[in-house]
Parts: sequence; C-alpha cells; structure tokens
Amino acid sequence: MGVLPGISKAVQEVDWIFLTDIQGEAVPIPETDSNAQGPTMILGRRDVIMAANKPAMFSEPVHLNVFDRTASFAIGPNGLLCQSRDPAGWHGARATKGVRNGGKYYYEARITDDGLCRLGWSTALASHDIGTDNDSYGFGGTGKKSHRRQFDDYGESFTLNDVIGCYLDLDNRTISWSKNGKRFPKAFDIPQNQVSAGLFPSVSLKNAELLLNFGESAFDYPPKDGFVKLDSADINNLVLTPHISKFDHCNHDVTYWL
Repeated sequence: MGVLPGISKAVQEVDWIFLTDIQGEAVPIPETDSNAQGPTMILGRRDVIMAANKPAMFSEPVHLNVFDRTASFAIGPNGLLCQSRDPAGWHGARATKGVRNGGKYYYEARITDDGLCRLGWSTALASHDIGTDNDSYGFGGTGKKSHRRQFDDYGESFTLNDVIGCYLDLDNRTISWSKNGKRFPKAFDIPQNQVSAGLFPSVSLKNAELLLNFGESAFDYPPKDGFVKLDSADINNLVLTPHISKFDHCNHDVTYWL
C-alpha cells in the first residue's frame, strides 16, 4: 500500500497501526506497475488518526469549516473570525463539529463590524442562508428569529460590539439566544430526527464580521442552567462535519482569508 512520505514517517515514529476497514476507505491512485497485484492506495491524515484509534479530530477545538462555506465567506487564520463583504447577498459557513443525542450547549459571537448577520444552528444538509429552510434556525440583527423562511419578532435587535449567546438544549429539544447576557425565551422546538442527526453552529453574513467563541477562551457571558461550552461536549455526543475537501487527504489544516 502506498503511503504519503510525511504520514509514513508519523506512523513509524508513534507506532500507529493501519486497520483493514480504514484501508478500504483509502484513495486509489493510478497504477503504473504492470506487475502490481492490485491498486495502490493513499491513506490521508484522517485515515491514520482513525486507524490508530486516536480520536485526535474529536479533541481539536471547534472552528469554522473552510470546506463548508459559500465562496464569498472569509474565515480568519484562527478559524473564529469571519466576514463577508458582499452587500447584496447572504454568505455563510458551518462549524467543524456539531452535537447530537443529548446535552445542553452554548457558544458566543461578538459583532465586530457593522452589517447584517444571523447566527444559530443547522444540520449538515442545511443551506448556508440560515433560517431559510427546514434544517436551520437563526437569530438576526434586526431582532427576528427565522426558520423555513419565516421571520418573527424575537428578543432584541443587535449591532456592533454586542455579544450574542446561542443555546442548544438537546435534552428538551429547544433553541434560544441571549444578548449581552440577557437570556431570551425559547425560540424553537426541534424535531427528534435533527437531535439524532446532529446540529452545527452556523452563521450567515451580509457585509458584516463576527468573532466566534466555542469555549476555547473564556466567555463574556458564561451560560447557566447546565449549559456547557461546545468545546467540552462529550465525545459520544459529537458529530464531525461530512464536508471535507478532496484535497484534505494531502493537506493539513487549511484556512483562507479572502
């Protein structure tokens, strides 16, 4: 089996072992040796981690996913600062990890530039225009909650320097938000199938900028009532994004600043 040189070195240094199931998911490359007994396969970084039974990807901090965003949505090098400078359209992204099954989770977003924004939660199948389909739930700067393109008054409007808290209660299947520590009532009930599938932090911007905090640093307004930072979610309740680039088998962490 062919293995990229860098991965081969890592495997030798830490004594990882490849498993058959992972080999079955490896990437085939064209065979140049006419005497070869079968296709040469390349194991990517994720394959090596899983083959080693080391859940490193699950322990990495949550950040925005550069492979799960619209083209005009920019993500900073830390994976937390994001912006879109298109004044005419909405652009968005999802996080690298979501949660499912149970638990109460929280993340924050500080508005770092004027513009329009929505933030909330969505499944991996949702549009990046949050709150416009059946698989996403948003709260926008005009003081509206949104789901399936229905916009209703909720909470308060928000703008530059405000901090919005995003609450996901999988135990009771509800979503709510806060502004500068002021908690608003329940905004949505969510169906069991979405609780089981998993929901990801999601944002949509129109000529705006946000700084997200999934719990890697201290919150401006720490949650109460049993809610925990998304970064501390139990591994059994975490779900990894299915949206990865075909180039992820060759590259390590890649971010873009447009």
